Amino acid sequence: MNYMFLPLKRYADFSGRSRRLEFWLWALIHTIVAGILVAIILVAAFGSIAELANRAAAGEFANYIPSDGAYTYVELNGEHYGIPPEVFLQTILGSLGIPGVLLGLYSLAVFIPNLAVVVRRLHDQDKSGWWILIALIPLIGGIWLFILYLIDGTPGPNRFGPDPKARGAEARVFS
Repeated sequence: MNYMFLPLKRYADFSGRSRRLEFWLWALIHTIVAGILVAIILVAAFGSIAELANRAAAGEFANYIPSDGAYTYVELNGEHYGIPPEVFLQTILGSLGIPGVLLGLYSLAVFIPNLAVVVRRLHDQDKSGWWILIALIPLIGGIWLFILYLIDGTPGPNRFGPDPKARGAEARVFS
């Protein structure tokens, strides 16, 4: 449990090393919290779309004539109803509400700890934190970075600090 919240204790510490356990437990708790908030947002958004479809079926937008010919369509019981795009967008953005604000605040709050734990995870493999930029290469970069997250760190001390698993130089198998 201690490893799960260690990135918050080491909030903006980009030096040293982080072992896989710390990284993956942090990723797990972060994914759970963000997933719950996104699920709440999706439920609210789909509820708003359903309510908008009912309003359209009741004829609320029957007299709407778009100036540029653009409609947003919703479907209710196999019937398609045209809705003004600005009403659709306003409904979706209005459904974000408190969960959307909480997700935004949470994302801002954990941005630096996320970045720091990723850099320390790369340091554990004796790689510079700048290796995070490999994720900018479409598809291959993200896969490569994911593989780097999975690989065990270098045994013993490296240029970024002592081994977080406290393995000495005698732990080197292929030296």
